[in-house]
Amino acid sequence: MSFGEAVRTCFRKYADFSGRARPSEFCWWVLFHALVLAAYFFVIVSIAVALSQETADSLRFFTGILGVGYMALIIPHIAVIVRRLHDTGRSGGYFFLSFIPCVGGIVLLAFLLGGSDPLTNKYGPPSMAPAVGPGGLPGARGQSDSPGLPDTTRSSDSDPSKQVGA
Repeated sequence: MSFGEAVRTCFRKYADFSGRARPSEFCWWVLFHALVLAAYFFVIVSIAVALSQETADSLRFFTGILGVGYMALIIPHIAVIVRRLHDTGRSGGYFFLSFIPCVGGIVLLAFLLGGSDPLTNKYGPPSMAPAVGPGGLPGARGQSDSPGLPDTTRSSDSDPSKQVGA
């Protein structure tokens, strides 16, 4: 999933706390969220520097406007965190770990960056189902997953000496 696709998906699922979010969707959204936060901070600091002490009320006004705009990103941010937790097989309630000082955020981050549940769980099927090839093995499409390596997944070749690693 690309950066643009992830941002569009998160806005399309603005307040959708059900389903699953792939790691790429989550990571690209966090990057977008951080960039927007940095832009808001830059604008507020620029306005503060440009305005003198007499116009402190104007600064509060602009900060309020930008704050309301930024608050619009909080809902999709929490929603993608909950969907990402679902993808790891955990309840969205684990989000509240972030309110525990010091360790809560670290534990939540570890859960969010952990691996996805490859099977269908109670929150739905995986976002990207693994390719199933001969014999029902994930990733076995009749070709080697690594370029330049011979195909070792064919079962029609009965001579083991012709197979790699035999």
